[in-house]
Amino acid sequence: MARYILHRLVAIIPMAVLLTAAVFALVHAFLGDPVVLMLGREADAETAQRLRHELRLDRPLYVQYADWLSHAARGDLGRSLRDREPVARAIESRLSVTGELTLLAMAVAFAASLALGTAAAVRAGGAVDFAISGFCIAGVTLPNFLVGIMLIFLFGLTLRWLPSGGYAPFFVQPADNLRLMILPTATLSLAYIGFLSLVLKSSVMAALRAPYVQTGRAKGITERRVLVRHVLRNSLIPLLSVLGVEVGRLFGGAVITETIFALPGVGRLLVDSILGRDFPVIQAVVALLTFGVLVVNLCVDLAYGWLDPRVTYG
Repeated sequence: MARYILHRLVAIIPMAVLLTAAVFALVHAFLGDPVVLMLGREADAETAQRLRHELRLDRPLYVQYADWLSHAARGDLGRSLRDREPVARAIESRLSVTGELTLLAMAVAFAASLALGTAAAVRAGGAVDFAISGFCIAGVTLPNFLVGIMLIFLFGLTLRWLPSGGYAPFFVQPADNLRLMILPTATLSLAYIGFLSLVLKSSVMAALRAPYVQTGRAKGITERRVLVRHVLRNSLIPLLSVLGVEVGRLFGGAVITETIFALPGVGRLLVDSILGRDFPVIQAVVALLTFGVLVVNLCVDLAYGWLDPRVTYG
């Protein structure tokens, strides 16, 4: 397994380079010149050229990317074009917020889909299955921003049960932190609860018809033990596969969710940087998210061996 992990970690490097190079080119092609935004369109050409030279934006694009990549490999992500703050510090101060939101959403989605998908499969064709499937389809269909607005209107403005925005650090104000994170977590996790529940339902229904399940029942093993020890363990493999693929979309949903609920996370930093054409921050955030998705997919692949002993790593 150590050889397999090493091979996968080495394979991450060229993938990360290709993805960050593509993002670097797209950002510079579509967001325009940040100097124009900083000085305004009325600034004289000499002043604009001098600032462009100071920011090292007057060099060829491939030279700029090579320079960024060499510094990033040493842990230097550059400085923000807006406030000249080190990019690494700006991301570090916001990373805990995004990490908490995504981990909570992933945990809630996994736990809820485990319960809903199993219940729908066991009671397939009945009222429970119909209700759960309807809820799941609604969760997948409704856009993320609309769910957030609806939850704010219902629980924040109408019922006034929960705050509609803001953030409090968990280790400083744990009670306030949990109250503030309920609506963002529900918003971000709803679509994944629906999608993962439908995937698990299909997988459990297929496993329930497998010969080893029939054999277990014939031996007198209780239905609950068959379901927990045999059916669910084999059904989790497709669920993990989908979860690994969906991690990238989860980070994308976190960007919208943080903006709606005014959370000071990396997603909101990315939105502000795009609006301000802050190239170094955009590039660093995208690189961080890319690396995170690749690492999570590696962890999912390693989990296959725990769920299915037949899986080997050559």
